[in-house]
Amino acid sequence: MEPVVYIRKYAELSEKQKYEMHTLRYDVFVRRLGWSLNTENQLDIDEYDRPDATFIVIEYQNRVVACWRLLHADTPYMLKHTFPELLQGESFDSHQTIELSRFAVDRKVSKQAPHINFTELLFYLVVQYGFEKGYSDFITPTTTGIERIMRHVGIPNQRIGDGKIRMLEHTKSVALRVPINEALRNWFTNTSINQHRLDRAS
Repeated sequence: MEPVVYIRKYAELSEKQKYEMHTLRYDVFVRRLGWSLNTENQLDIDEYDRPDATFIVIEYQNRVVACWRLLHADTPYMLKHTFPELLQGESFDSHQTIELSRFAVDRKVSKQAPHINFTELLFYLVVQYGFEKGYSDFITPTTTGIERIMRHVGIPNQRIGDGKIRMLEHTKSVALRVPINEALRNWFTNTSINQHRLDRAS
């Protein structure tokens, strides 16, 4: 079985997809990373899960196993309104700038399906979407672990704010910017991520 990709507004996701996504995020951010989030019924849901937010959702064996949230920077977003210490006064307010947040991958399923790299697949899909929509750049609050993975696979990125690592809860975190430019297109064109049997739901 191969993964199925959904790129939809929050309001367009099915109730099953929402439940499984919020459960996965709870597993990643509360159970794995130990963040003290305000949650109910073991679901990670926050104020940025708005009807206008876009989500990349990957299903495998008919359940959500990976997700990423996309927010326009001319609307409320996490780096500005929740983690301003990562930006240190730097401002991003353009509709063409997209914040990526709540990156989550099911580790158990990843081990059961070693032929699919769900982390790299999320990278590929979000870059593809950025080019399709003509956006200018991505920004993201993320862990230094994800930063290392991005550099390992060759995605051009730079730290923003003052570039320093800060602790968010128990996690070493940074703010990154990924310009959607020719360097990123070169990565996208030449990436070794295997796409040959990927289903993208309409």
